[in-house]
Order: sequence, then C-alpha cells, then structure tokens
Amino acid sequence: MVNKPIDAEFVITDCKVRRYSNRTRWLAARSKGIGGSDAPAVVGVSRFKSALSLWTEKTSGIGSDGGAIHPELAKLGHAVEPIVRKLYADESTRRVINPGKYAICWSNQHPWLFATLDGLVNAPDREGPGVLQIKNVTEFARDRWAEEPPLDVQVQVQHEMLAAGCRWASIAFLVGGRRFAYVDYERDEDFCCRLVEAERGFWEAVEANEMPPVDGSESTARALVKLYPIDDGSTAILSEEADAWDAELATVQAELKRLEGEERRLKNLLIEAIGESTFGQTPAGVRYSYKRVEVKEHIRRASSSRRLKRCKHDNDEE
Repeated sequence: MVNKPIDAEFVITDCKVRRYSNRTRWLAARSKGIGGSDAPAVVGVSRFKSALSLWTEKTSGIGSDGGAIHPELAKLGHAVEPIVRKLYADESTRRVINPGKYAICWSNQHPWLFATLDGLVNAPDREGPGVLQIKNVTEFARDRWAEEPPLDVQVQVQHEMLAAGCRWASIAFLVGGRRFAYVDYERDEDFCCRLVEAERGFWEAVEANEMPPVDGSESTARALVKLYPIDDGSTAILSEEADAWDAELATVQAELKRLEGEERRLKNLLIEAIGESTFGQTPAGVRYSYKRVEVKEHIRRASSSRRLKRCKHDNDEE
C-alpha cells in the first residue's frame, strides 16, 4: 500500500487516498470499512444485497467480491469504464483524473468510511473537485434509468461525497451501449447526517459481531445458506416466537397456493383469448405476447414452447 498525492487542482483534504498493489490487498482493505456500493444495503435500498448479507461479508468474508453482483456484468463494466470516462470529459468539457485501479479514498473523520472512486472532476464553475461515478447500464435496466439514476446509485454517490469530502458529484452512464448522459448532484447534508448514523450503527454491529435482523430478501436467504452450510445432527430448542412464525408460515403458504391457482386461471384466460395470434392487446392498450420460445440444449434437453409475456412497451415486438 502507498499514499500518493493527487494533482494540486484535485486536492481533497478530508480523506487519504491509498493505493494497493493488487486486487487481493484491495479486497482485504475493503473489508475494514463501508464503501459506496455498501451504503445502499445499509439503508435498505439495494436491489442486490441486504444488510445481513453485507454484515456476513464484513465479518467472515463470505460472498465478498468487491461489490460485484454479476461477475460478467462487472467485467464488462470495468472494460467500458475508460470509454464512459472519456465521453463524460468530452461532453462536459471538464478535466477528469482516474485515482487508480486499486485506489481507496478513506475518510479522515470516519475511519471506517471509504470510497473507491471512478474519477475526480474539476469544473471551473464548481467549488472544489467533484466525485465521478460511472455506470454501464444494460438494455434490460434502461427503464430504471429513464428519468434519473436509481435511488441506490444516488445513495452511493452521497456516500462517496462524504468519504472524499466533496460538495458535488457527477453520475455518468451509458445505457445499452447507445445512450450516454450525465447528471450532477449536490451533497445533501441532512441525508448525509442520517446516512453516517446508519452506517456507524452498522459498523458497530460488525465490530461487535451482532447480526442484523433477518428480512425476506433473496440476498439474506443466500447469506444464511452460506453461514450454516452443514448441520450437526442436534435439535435446537427454539424460542416461543417460533410457534408464531410457524402459524404465520402455514397461513402464508396456503394463501400462496390459492394465489398461484388464481394466477394460472388468469393466464389461461389471456392465452385462450390470444389463441393463434402472436400478440394480444386489451381495450386499455396493454399488450401481451404469446410467442414460441426456443430453449437450446445445454443442461436440459432442447425444447420449444409458447410463453405468455406482458409487454413493457407498446411497440415491444420481442
């Protein structure tokens, strides 16, 4: 690890930028605090990770991958990052520097708070440098980015401004490899105060090895499977709450069974109404497709069957 100064016009005094020699050391350093991609999980707005799964990563290293949710998408994102950075610099006419592949910005005020920055930006009409966050958005996620960056990304950049001590940030994003845009955000002091308190409480739980409450997310389910991969043959005597959980689970399962039957009935009505057509459209303008889908032979035998799908757009021909 080395501490390396940044160009004078990009000096940020509220943090230390440390560069690590390889990915292994970089990942080890990330386990010692809360980063920008961790922040949405701490406050419950991450689509991919719960507070419990994040806690598991920080306390045991289980599932720790440097923030990557889908390895292939993360790999593509890293490959596209220099292109998006240049698009941003050209479009905004601002000067941008890249802190480095394995650089981490550690807050001076909160030793457990850090950020891995995609860039620092100098703008003539702005006070001090700003944080740059780069996102490569797949075509499938374009609707989430249609009006503005999603909430979890906004939380991430607020955290990064805290770590770097910056007053503003830019989110630069490329959607489906075709549409580029960027949005500036100001630091929201009221939100940042609440964010710091939430993150401090979470980090205290990590240091005390106190597990956060269990929720109903898939992320928590995966974390629990990794936490308890084998059984020892013993019988755990559960608390009185367990009887209430059992009764509630039975009620939920019965309701799910009823709803699954109702879902099949409604789908069958739509399929029968569409018949041999490829699409069906309701009087209100809602479109459904009922097309043959080919499944290539891989793990299971190749097959071909029709599937009902609610179209997202009026001109959806997929």
